[in-house]
This record gives sequence, C-alpha cells and structure tokens, in this order.
Amino acid sequence: MSAEYSIETVKRSKGVVLLAALLAGAGLLMYAVPLARLFRWAYGDDTFSYIVFIPLVSLYLLYEDRKTIFSVTTGSPIPGVVLSSLGILLYLVARRGAVGSSVPLENFVLYALSAVLFLEGILGLLAGAGGLWAARFPLLFLFFMIPIPEVILRPIVRFLQAGSAEVSYWVIRSVGVPIFRDGFLFTMPDLTIEVAEQCSGIRSGISLFLVGILAGHIFLKSGWRKLVLAAAVVPITIAKNGLRIVTLSLLGAYVDRQVLSGPLHRAGGIPFFLIALVMLAVVLWALRRGESRKSPRSPRDSDPTPGG
Repeated sequence: MSAEYSIETVKRSKGVVLLAALLAGAGLLMYAVPLARLFRWAYGDDTFSYIVFIPLVSLYLLYEDRKTIFSVTTGSPIPGVVLSSLGILLYLVARRGAVGSSVPLENFVLYALSAVLFLEGILGLLAGAGGLWAARFPLLFLFFMIPIPEVILRPIVRFLQAGSAEVSYWVIRSVGVPIFRDGFLFTMPDLTIEVAEQCSGIRSGISLFLVGILAGHIFLKSGWRKLVLAAAVVPITIAKNGLRIVTLSLLGAYVDRQVLSGPLHRAGGIPFFLIALVMLAVVLWALRRGESRKSPRSPRDSDPTPGG
C-alpha cells in the first residue's frame, strides 16, 4: 500500500508541476507588456520608483527561504488554483479597461494585483497551502508592487504635509525667529515660503516604511514590536521633513535666498533621509534590546548541575 501511495503521489506531483509550468508560460505572455509599462512608468515617477525593487526583494527572500517553503509538504494545492483564477479574472477586468496602448493608473493597480495573485497561485500549486504559509512574508511584501491608488495616497500626503508644517512652525518659533503662519504659508523676515505637497516627504516616507518592515522581519521576533517599528516611521518622517524645512527656511532667510531654489532644495534630501535612517535604527535597537532581555535563557546558559 505504501508503494501505491508513493506512485500516486509522484503522479499527482508531476501533474501539478506540469500545470504550474503551463500557467507560468501563459503568465509570461499575459503580463510581459503590462508589467514592462508599469516598471517603466514607476521608474520615472518620484513617488512610485520603489516599485521596481519590490519584486527583486521578494524573489531574494523566497530564494533564501526556499528550503523551508518546499520542505512543507502538508496542505492542498487548491489555494494555488484559487489565487491563479483570481489573478486571471482581474487580468481580464484590467484588459477591458485598457484604452489603446496607454494604461491609466487604475489599470496599473489592477494589472499589478492580478500579477501578484497569479504568481502566488503558481507557488501555491508547487508548494501547497503549507508552502504559502511558510512564504507569507515575501508574498505579502510583493503586494507593495501595486501602486497606491490616488484615493488612498492623497490623504497620506495631506497628513504628512500638515504634520511637517506643524513641526516646522513650532521649531522656528522656538529658536526665536519671528514668523507668521497662514495655513501652509510661513512669513519670516523678508521671506515667505509654502510647505507644498512636494514637501510632504511621501517618497522618502514610503522608502523608510519598507526599510522598517524588512528590518523588523530580519531582526525582530515579536509581532507587536514589528508593528511598533513600522509605526515609528510616521513620526520619524514628519520630524525629518520638519528638520529639512526649518534648515532650508533659516538658510534662505539669513544666509542666501538662492538656497530655496538651489540643489540643496531640489536634491538635498539624502542627508536628511540618512538622519531618518539613524533614528529608525535607534528605535530598532531599543526594541531588539527589549526583546533580548525577555528571551528565555538557553540550556547552555543555565547553571551546571553538581557533578555535571
């Protein structure tokens, strides 16, 4: 009976692998053009340029965990079939919404979501439900490949813009600089500036958020500590933006107005992003230290028994 079971298992495995190979070939035909357009558009966009790197990171994480993922033999391939079917359905919906050769943002979202579900479905066929669960972090991280819809992105930008303006205003006041505020307009001696949407720091905020999620996955074990690290990105981003606005404003008011239109304003965000990374590293260090304090001692650390 064991031999019969083994033969049946091999046959079923060959069938599943063949189905996965056929789906992978169909996926190349379906998604080659839409994903190429998505990555080309994202690469040229200041906000969504991070999308290009998401598949690379997910593939690397999957490769690192490949032994764990494919050693899990329990579970049905049915979730893989369901995910692949949903991906194909969304692909058809996105294709109906495409106009000519250009694909609007809404279709980018649909195409990306369709591709993610389709790829995860293929993995589910090969590794089963247990393998999907073992690969849950890189598979969930792959969802960041989907562009953030405007209806979600705009409130986030507005929140960061308002927070950055608030922090900047109080910091400038605290150093004794005369300032009058009218919403996002700041008036200082011989200078008026506006904290525009471009000053929200959404691009660096998303990058910092992704770094926080990856760092939490790699260095932390506790789920709530990972959430704390990810949530810390919000105040850190606002503080970093406030520091940048204050620095540029004071330099423009008291040193040289050309600073506000020079390279420090246009491309000087890297030093401030590095400061934000340091702040995030401090939070990670504190969380990791608290986690190590509460971890139980290993048997090697226990006191030796008499005569042992």
